[in-house]
Amino acid sequence: MYYRSRRRQIAYTLADSPSLKAILNDVFLPCYQDAKKDTINKYQLPSNLFPEEPPFSLAQVLNADFIP
Repeated sequence: MYYRSRRRQIAYTLADSPSLKAILNDVFLPCYQDAKKDTINKYQLPSNLFPEEPPFSLAQVLNADFIP
């Protein structure tokens, strides 16, 4: 599945560059909000369809077996 391969790639990148782990918490919310806006615009969805904050944690997102 696509999301598993993306998460594996993130895990490989973090293993290769451990210093990136320090910024994950800082970029998680802005990345979610950007993805939310992009999805709303692309599919012309109502802006209140998605919550302002992600309904999942960073740990869940990084878990290859997690499906939101």
